[in-house]
Amino acid sequence: MKRKAITALLLAVIMALLTAFSGCSLNEKIPFLNKVPQQYTEGIKYDKDFPDDELEIYDDAIVFEEVSYFGEIILLCGTTDDIDDIVSFYKDFFEDNEIELIEETQDRKEYYASYQSGGYSLKLEVLEAEGEYIEDEFEYVIHLYAKEMDDNALAAVATAPPSTLAPESTPTPEISSAHTQEPTAAPTVAPEPTPIAYNDAVEYFLEIAIWEGYGLVMRWETPINVQIGGNYTDEDYNNIIDHLDIFNAMGCFPPISVVESDANMLIYFLPREEVTEYVYNYDGETLSCHHILVNDDSQFEKITGVVVTDFITQEEKKFASLGVLAQGLGLFQYSNKYSDSIFYFESKYDWTGVQEYSEMDYAIMRILYSDAISTGMDAETARAALMP
Repeated sequence: MKRKAITALLLAVIMALLTAFSGCSLNEKIPFLNKVPQQYTEGIKYDKDFPDDELEIYDDAIVFEEVSYFGEIILLCGTTDDIDDIVSFYKDFFEDNEIELIEETQDRKEYYASYQSGGYSLKLEVLEAEGEYIEDEFEYVIHLYAKEMDDNALAAVATAPPSTLAPESTPTPEISSAHTQEPTAAPTVAPEPTPIAYNDAVEYFLEIAIWEGYGLVMRWETPINVQIGGNYTDEDYNNIIDHLDIFNAMGCFPPISVVESDANMLIYFLPREEVTEYVYNYDGETLSCHHILVNDDSQFEKITGVVVTDFITQEEKKFASLGVLAQGLGLFQYSNKYSDSIFYFESKYDWTGVQEYSEMDYAIMRILYSDAISTGMDAETARAALMP
């Protein structure tokens, strides 16, 4: 015991001397003490196809994250500059390049602009820095979005002409959690899309989103605060976090965050005997279930989703988790139309082996949260809005 105490004391003295004589902090001198990931201090190499001549990266900003989603490249850039300097930089850029903005909004701590240039659909958002490491390293985060326009086909995001389906821009907040294992640094990247006929996407949306027995469209109109609980594994947890990252990157949903309390979306991993404590009408047979609360305007107020954990494989839990997340967005129905869809069932008790949302699944999510759709619409009204 005495030898250990002497060793610890000597180590402390050596480290103190190292700091004093080198002029460096211990974090700088001893790399393993520096807990800030390199991506936030030195940046990353981003996709060479990002059109930075059409949407310039802010001077001296650090590009610390990239998300590719259905042909759209999204860069997250951190800076210690004030928002007024950032906005001035981009206004000068727009003026110098004679760019005509489609939309521009600004308040004291946020800025948004969208436009088309050089064959790209482009937008940027400036938001206060939030999240672990990010708020310590930066004052503001600039979100840059670039998607190459294709006039000949509607891709899997199933966006119609801007007058009917252009989604309203929403902030992309950081996902935070008190879970002992941090979520993966890079969000799950969605697969490259294949063309999907717009009419097919609309028909599938109407089949899945109009809830049998209720007959109306329901969705979130407020920020979604997710709490994960129960007997989940690290793989269960990371699967949820990865897909919440994708949802935020899509830009059509209300802001989504992971919280420790005051959640309005609860996702539990529970054995069968405990499920009815949270979902009273659980039938005891399905891999998952949910309970929802909506207001008089068909807007969600609270959703509880449960994944059953006993007598179930990890693959089945992932399948069930994807279903719970999709239902939590407002897509409740089943179909036997597309076998690669998370909504595909010949029987509601079947496990189909699906381990990821299909391009069609992402398409109907986009439609549900597009400007063309409103809560409380019935199928006939929704169809008229989507296919005028």
